[in-house]
Amino acid sequence: MGKGSKPHIDIYLWLLQIIIVLALASLVIIWVCLHPKTPTYTILDFYIPALDDSNNSTVNRNSTIIFNLQISNPNKGIGIYYDQANVSIQQAGNQDIGGSFIPCFYQGHKKSTRREVTVNALEQFWKTDLNSTLVDLILRLKTEVRYTILGRKTKHHMVNLEGHVSIGSDGKLVEIILWLSLRPQSPTYTITDFSIPSLDNQNQNTTSSVISNNSNSTVSLVLKIKNPNKDYSIYFDDINMKLYHGSDALGVTTIKAYKQDKKENENFPRTIDADGPLRNVLREILKNGTTELRVGLDTKIRFKIWGRKTKHHGVQLDGRVPIGKDGKISGKNKGIKLHKRSKK
Repeated sequence: MGKGSKPHIDIYLWLLQIIIVLALASLVIIWVCLHPKTPTYTILDFYIPALDDSNNSTVNRNSTIIFNLQISNPNKGIGIYYDQANVSIQQAGNQDIGGSFIPCFYQGHKKSTRREVTVNALEQFWKTDLNSTLVDLILRLKTEVRYTILGRKTKHHMVNLEGHVSIGSDGKLVEIILWLSLRPQSPTYTITDFSIPSLDNQNQNTTSSVISNNSNSTVSLVLKIKNPNKDYSIYFDDINMKLYHGSDALGVTTIKAYKQDKKENENFPRTIDADGPLRNVLREILKNGTTELRVGLDTKIRFKIWGRKTKHHGVQLDGRVPIGKDGKISGKNKGIKLHKRSKK
């Protein structure tokens, strides 16, 4: 009886192995389906008719920029629904030239689609020196897509892209980056803590003693820097921070250059020696119970994409910090996010 049951055990073990293999294969298939590849965008050609001396047609006198974009779905068995894509063109220095859009459409698996895009350039663009050897332009595209997996549509996925092209004096393409690269998101900068120790209630005896006390003229703060990118690390140059009260500079501090990995957060406690200028701040707080300080931040960053570092991107930010009578951030603010500095 025991010997006769052994073949049955072997069969059961064989079936179990088959089930395990099939289960693992199913998991792999499900993982692939749940992680579809992003569509690719290729600039096939780029043309500014007004710069082409060989073109004597009326189009030569208009203000259009024309380019062809190839959009490819690299996924097998997965279709893509594209929302309207907004396209913009900028010149070096982030000067806007014009924009256009690509209407919504559906694309089957392993398919490629070509779209011609025409942009009516702003008047300022034609006033620049377009007869120079090269004109460097930046093309940006933003849209959302949904994938069809096993007959069902996924949630929307953001597509944010950037490509660089160089145009010759004849208005035709000289140099092209074929594949528009995924445009990385800028890091975020937040003041999560701020205090003026000399205004600590435990240390306050009289108004005059606080103002005349030179033993502690410091301001303490914590800057949180977050890299929101899941695929790109960031290289920071020295980060210079300056504290202002109105137009008066109170002091500066520096965070040394460093690298931040993808999806990483860093907290930087810093102390600023405000010395003499801090007295005016203390007087205003003790008189009114509140004041407002401004934190300015300047640095340059580079992203690491596909093993290569991008060019430097300048960062100039400001944040207004309301201060209460205790020398800390007033109100219900959990943090002060720094924003792009106004040009005014």
